[in-house]
Amino acid sequence: TTSAARLLPSTRAMPRSTISKPTQVRTGAGAGVLLLAPVRDGEGRLIAAIAGGLHLQRANMLGQLAQSPVGRGGHFEVVTTGAAPVFVVHPDPARLLSAAAPVAADTGDIVTRKLVRGVDWELRVVLPAAEANAPVLLAGRRLVWQLTAIGIAAALCVWLASAESDGITG
Repeated sequence: TTSAARLLPSTRAMPRSTISKPTQVRTGAGAGVLLLAPVRDGEGRLIAAIAGGLHLQRANMLGQLAQSPVGRGGHFEVVTTGAAPVFVVHPDPARLLSAAAPVAADTGDIVTRKLVRGVDWELRVVLPAAEANAPVLLAGRRLVWQLTAIGIAAALCVWLASAESDGITG
């Protein structure tokens, strides 16, 4: 079992609120984080601490983020930063707390990243390359058809004009 004492620093030494590293929750499947906020008096002495836990797959902001689609095939994901990043939020629950690879530049997918302030996490928005490129490919096909139609119409006009001029001069 995981204890809060191992996940969070000493409350007395903590200058501000702290969020633990993601860990396997004890009450069921999934990942969770612990939150700890010191309460200090006017002179800065610790008088209390407020603690809480957040299950990352439940109906909260992070759980809903995991289930929110981006386009038709894209998704949101949150990973920890550092030497061995892991998934904190992912639409596939089996990937929670598993190793998260760095964003590869050669996949073609559109990946937008933003560091989350106050915790060592990174929010990623992933849109598959095929979906991202679909509007450009569609516009290219339409342009080819339009240019073909214009070319045929121009050729027909030239042919009619030459036939008309042959009739006038002939």
